[in-house]
Order: sequence, then structure tokens, then C-alpha cells
Amino acid sequence: MKKLVLYTDGASRGNPGPAGIGALLYDEKGRVVAEISEYLGEAT
Repeated sequence: MKKLVLYTDGASRGNPGPAGIGALLYDEKGRVVAEISEYLGEAT
């Protein structure tokens, strides 16, 4: 069975304010399999 670990986070500066998200996907050996970051515009 393959193990994957997903870490995610998001934040905004202000309410509302500029916001973004990020995610990292690791395999069972701790290697990064995929990563993403994105600006979301104005959000809360």
C-alpha cells in the first residue's frame, strides 16, 4: 500500500485582503510528488 501525505494552507492579509493557497504532496519516502500555490485575489 502506498502512503501519501498532503499538507495544505491558505491565508489572507486583511478581511478581505489579498489571499493565496498552497499544497504539497509527499510520498512515503518524504519526496515531493506535487506542489501548487495560487493567488486567489481578494478574499477573507
